[in-house]
Amino acid sequence: MLKGTWTGSAPTEVSKVTDGKWRTEYTTASANCWIQLDFPTGQVGVLDYIKILINDLKNDKTPFASVTKIQGKDGASWVDILTLDNTINEGWNTFAFEGTADKPKPAYGSYKLSGATAGSCRFGEIKFVGT
Repeated sequence: MLKGTWTGSAPTEVSKVTDGKWRTEYTTASANCWIQLDFPTGQVGVLDYIKILINDLKNDKTPFASVTKIQGKDGASWVDILTLDNTINEGWNTFAFEGTADKPKPAYGSYKLSGATAGSCRFGEIKFVGT
């Protein structure tokens, strides 16, 4: 699992995504929310996969689908890696990156999950796995 420094738009909630307790959630009711993993200067994390635990989806994917993005940054601007869609489910959601010559695995100094609407940043756990 990749390790770095976590920050977020709800600072007191950040530790909940790595505490190993599935029922505690990083939660913020605000729109334009985010949670971010940063590596030390000069280092990047190459992703094999990302696992996101979503609790209590209650059959309402609206706050997440087409709203919550996973982005990477190594320099000045954020790059969209993927956007959650209607395939998400309650429980663990895994997003794998195979890596080919045409499309290598994501390799960034920072990763961010961001949501444009209220409720789009509600995660039980987040795991970035790679080297």
